[in-house]
Amino acid sequence: MHVGVKVGGSLEPHKAGLKKLMRMLSDLAEEHSLIVVPGGGGFADKVREAAATYRLSDAVAHKMAILAMDQYGLLLSSLVQRCAYTYSLLEAKKKASEGLLCIYLPSRELLFDESLEHSWSVTSDSIAAYTAGRCGCTLLILLKDVDGVFTSDPKKSADASLLKEVSASDLSAYGCVDEALPSYIKRFNIVCWILNGLKCGRVRSLLGKGKALGTRVNP
Repeated sequence: MHVGVKVGGSLEPHKAGLKKLMRMLSDLAEEHSLIVVPGGGGFADKVREAAATYRLSDAVAHKMAILAMDQYGLLLSSLVQRCAYTYSLLEAKKKASEGLLCIYLPSRELLFDESLEHSWSVTSDSIAAYTAGRCGCTLLILLKDVDGVFTSDPKKSADASLLKEVSASDLSAYGCVDEALPSYIKRFNIVCWILNGLKCGRVRSLLGKGKALGTRVNP
């Protein structure tokens, strides 16, 4: 069974941590069939800036954001030796089954996919869930620069507490993921974990023991 792993763009500024994460994912790929979906990182931020400056349509901004995921994915692929990237989901599944860490670059297959809403409600979170669903994954791991879902913004409130478990229907109330993600989690019946990608041991724990410090999102 394949496992979907989204490496969030929020991890991009953490150079040493990101390299360590990619090396660990490469090692874990030998035992688990991992398919990595990249976030957008600073490349997507540039798209947001351009969209605001030039008042781009949602359709154009959506396509540019998908291309930003490709760029971040290429960056990720350069951080570790045992890694491959591909524009084909079928090839990604094949390589992952062979124990190779594979990064899926979504542009060629999703750029004109009309089943995806062309808006900022659908970002790399939802695209990762959509990709995992197409692969038949029952587990999706979203790696971000926070420990999981909190009751409020932990960077602004000392009273914020980590939620160990939440339903997909309630997820949108906390604003840590894009608006469309809950619908894809429910549509494909995927269990989704939100973990801190800078704490590599948590990913290893989840894949090895089925539990980790983070937030489990139930479909």
